[in-house]
Amino acid sequence: KAGVPIVLVSTIFDGSHFQIQVSDELEMSTYPTRSEEMIRNAERVLQAAEVMICQAPRQWVVPHSVWPDAALELPGSVS
Repeated sequence: KAGVPIVLVSTIFDGSHFQIQVSDELEMSTYPTRSEEMIRNAERVLQAAEVMICQAPRQWVVPHSVWPDAALELPGSVS
């Protein structure tokens, strides 16, 4: 809604130093429905995150649900 780009930032620890990674700016796109907009834009962000995660997959962790309410919108979810 704000019309601002998203930038992903992460770090990789090489044993003695942290390297900071910054994605290109990701502009969010509009689509006919809010549902399609959320899914397609989330997929774009996740593609950028995947590139970062693949560089050091053992350093990646999400100890809790980031968007707990979003799970109810997933196909096959049980409410």
